[in-house]
Amino acid sequence: MKYAVTDVGANTVKISLYNVENGEAKHIVSQSTPVGLANYVKRGALSEEGIAELAGVISDYRRLGETVGTEGFYCIATASLRNVSNGKYVVSQIKNKTGVSVTIIDGEREAELGFLGFSAATRGVFKRFPDDGTFIDLGGGSTEFVSVRSGNDSSRTSLKFGALKLFNQFVSGIVPDKTERNMISEFVSEALRENLSRELYDGNTVYITGGTAKAIGKAISDLTGKQRGNMACFSPLDFLLLYRTIDEEETPYLHRLAAKIPDRIHMFLPGLCVFNEIFRYFDTVRIFTVYSGIRDGFMIDMIRKGIIC
Repeated sequence: MKYAVTDVGANTVKISLYNVENGEAKHIVSQSTPVGLANYVKRGALSEEGIAELAGVISDYRRLGETVGTEGFYCIATASLRNVSNGKYVVSQIKNKTGVSVTIIDGEREAELGFLGFSAATRGVFKRFPDDGTFIDLGGGSTEFVSVRSGNDSSRTSLKFGALKLFNQFVSGIVPDKTERNMISEFVSEALRENLSRELYDGNTVYITGGTAKAIGKAISDLTGKQRGNMACFSPLDFLLLYRTIDEEETPYLHRLAAKIPDRIHMFLPGLCVFNEIFRYFDTVRIFTVYSGIRDGFMIDMIRKGIIC
């Protein structure tokens, strides 16, 4: 049977379709629509215009699910709706306009689902579960950290900054200038020191996911010739090389990036600043890019609980 899971993020709304057989979910296809809900937040609340934009995308996705004959259609929202003051109102309006029930999940639940998706993404890549380390999901409105110990998620932390939120908070143009990048880096560094225990999180090996993380991974691969894709391995020096290349060639290089990732160009440098600070804080040695999402984790969780079989 086929199922659809939609994930409402601060920057994009994504849908993944799965075929479930014998208790195993097989990914069919995914689609992403840039909406930038964070840009529709006025005085802490999502505006009516933002609600209408979201309803339009969810309606399109629901029709897609009906077209392919999905047995169930699920919709979850992360920091995009949990950080606005009128989240319950938004959920009710989406239900009225589309017939779809949206579930707002908290940061810890988001981290849990991200880890489950990460576990599935590593299957078949490693002969055993990956080394202990920290799994990081950089979103538009928040960043989730999961401590990976002996194949389990031993600790979870959700911090209230993401690539789009940092862009909106610190950047005046399309991309941050050097002063704005320094402000972002200082903000992230302080947030890490205040909220993330080095005793709980081993950052020697870091696994990163999220749209901006994948875009940065692709850019590094293009720059260095290293492997790209799921479980591609990089070093902190690769990230610093990318940052310095942008510093030295600023306009020409950013033009090339804009052609490759037009919907991510404004979040690219804020995201790169985030990762550079994380790697510095953790004394990271190696980084893996993970091609998975909380939608994958949601399906795994539903199957484990016997809700879907």
